[in-house]
Amino acid sequence: MKKKDLKDLKEKSNSELVKMLNQKRREVGEVYGKVKVGRENNLKKARNLRLEIVQIMGVLSNKESLASKDDKKEEKVKKGK
Repeated sequence: MKKKDLKDLKEKSNSELVKMLNQKRREVGEVYGKVKVGRENNLKKARNLRLEIVQIMGVLSNKESLASKDDKKEEKVKKGK
């Protein structure tokens, strides 16, 4: 995945990222099936899909951790008042 694509991922919402993640996981399963049967010639396709899945999961976890940090900061501010 290119840097431009990663920037686009960071701009998407969590629900869109989850949909993409599920779609990529389905694609990986299909590719593995095709490789075992001998229909898929591109053996690196599954590897690339797995790497994309990891990148999507990384963006999701970053967004969730940032959201939890913001929530904690807001709680501290409310307690301080």
